[in-house]
Amino acid sequence: MARYVKGSSSNELVKQQLLNRDEALALLRQNLAKAQLRMKEIADRKRRDVHFQEGDWVYVKLKPYRQRSVRLQRYHKIGRRYIGPFQVLKRVGEVAYKLALPKAARIHPVFHVSMLKKCIGNPD
Repeated sequence: MARYVKGSSSNELVKQQLLNRDEALALLRQNLAKAQLRMKEIADRKRRDVHFQEGDWVYVKLKPYRQRSVRLQRYHKIGRRYIGPFQVLKRVGEVAYKLALPKAARIHPVFHVSMLKKCIGNPD
């Protein structure tokens, strides 16, 4: 939105309204920036910094009612939350990993780090 340039209006009432509008917009921007910073701080409290190496074994959390090609469970409500373990093939970007899924799986093999959980111990 364009800001008011002083001296561009000859009418005093219009000039005052445009100045008031600019002040209100500046205050709104300032309040929006504070709210965004507060929301980011709250969201960062629950974030976890997780990294996997190539060759690590991880479990994948999938939506139980969507991925039936990988999840072979009859009752998804009482089934396991995580499936796997699957091996990490490579890191794709900052927060995504490509996994070695079975050939029968008809889903994309790249997952966000929030959907993965490290396999502890022997993956047998």
